[in-house]
Amino acid sequence: METALRRMSVEDFLAWDDGTDRRYELIDGEPVMMAPPRKWHRRILRNLSWLFAERLAAPWEAEPEAGIRLPHRSDRCYYVADIAVTAAPETGNDQWTDDPILIIEILSPETRHRDRRRKLPDYACLPSVLEIVLVSTDTRLVKVWRGLADGTWPVEGERYRDIVLFKSVEVTATLDEIYRGTAS
Repeated sequence: METALRRMSVEDFLAWDDGTDRRYELIDGEPVMMAPPRKWHRRILRNLSWLFAERLAAPWEAEPEAGIRLPHRSDRCYYVADIAVTAAPETGNDQWTDDPILIIEILSPETRHRDRRRKLPDYACLPSVLEIVLVSTDTRLVKVWRGLADGTWPVEGERYRDIVLFKSVEVTATLDEIYRGTAS
């Protein structure tokens, strides 16, 4: 078993095995353990996965637990997004999502801060990304950030409490559909 004391590249990280079934992301060259998803997180992920499977038109494909490479971070960061949507042709790569246009993170108490403060701005730096969506697990709230034509991103995302428009892939969903089976 290799220890994770040195800073890793994404390539090293993807080949690394800590000998357990724990899940990690790579942040600034260091593996960071991901907390196991809670029940509401899993249900929201399931609901969104089904919704996209039913409503996405070809060539779009939604990938749950999608690996996201961040080349602008000197090849030392690799995130696992809850869902990424792409239309990129298959390359034989099964470890990350090529050219995601929509990235969805489901906020858990353990990940909320990192998802908002770190991942959101990093995702906005990816040239292919048009929308970033954060879904709360403790209240019925979905926030959508859309990149503007000038390449900037608004500081505050649009808040949805009824129907959510995933504009980049022309899919709509009600919050009842997203939060089905949860306490929210």
